[in-house]
Amino acid sequence: FVDYDKVSQMCNSELTLSESLTQEKKGAYTKVILVIDPAFTVRRKSSYSVVITIGLRKNDQKLEIIGGWKGKVLWGTLKNLIPARANAFLVDEVICEANAQQSVVISELSRDSKLSAPVYPIYTTGAKNSDPYEGLSMVIRLMEQGRIIMPYGDERSRTFADDLANEIAEYPEGEHDDIYMALYMGCRRLVKLDADNKPLVRIERTVPNKYRILGRSNHFRYLGLLSKSTNSFFKKE
Repeated sequence: FVDYDKVSQMCNSELTLSESLTQEKKGAYTKVILVIDPAFTVRRKSSYSVVITIGLRKNDQKLEIIGGWKGKVLWGTLKNLIPARANAFLVDEVICEANAQQSVVISELSRDSKLSAPVYPIYTTGAKNSDPYEGLSMVIRLMEQGRIIMPYGDERSRTFADDLANEIAEYPEGEHDDIYMALYMGCRRLVKLDADNKPLVRIERTVPNKYRILGRSNHFRYLGLLSKSTNSFFKKE
């Protein structure tokens, strides 16, 4: 079973998603990164673009989600939003998914004079560490270990956290996985786990707020059935 009590502790009701970071507050972090999962259409069934800011805290080495944005916009709008948020949060690095046409984003951002932080690509296809299925187990493991801190102190923060919860629970069958993939890329950039901490597992919803690990395989299916109409993964109803 995924330890629900430990996972729920990641939500901090005293924190809220921010829109910027002062130099003084940035001193509490070893590194701050901006992670981008871009999309290019605004159709009803298209993916969302997600931009999240993650800080690696100095005092406890936990990953804190400092800021989060999710929306459906055309590339011209997203291209202006990214450097604005990167500069507002004083980020050290910009991490962007670089699969297929998204590689164009890397090229354009790298040439953007408004963006002071370096831009690094990350790939979420392929084998081993770059496989998003491994990423799923990595994110869940970090949640259980209490190493991810998620703001939960206002309606916007709670909505963002619950959207993340549903994406993780429904992956890969769900309609969207955009926040989850951005968090996964941030985890890959900031945390190094040994092979024993990255099991290939498949997880099935069994009873409310509990998930059973069914086993290992080279290719597995995540069978979460949680949806927005059921309990939040992060809090008991």
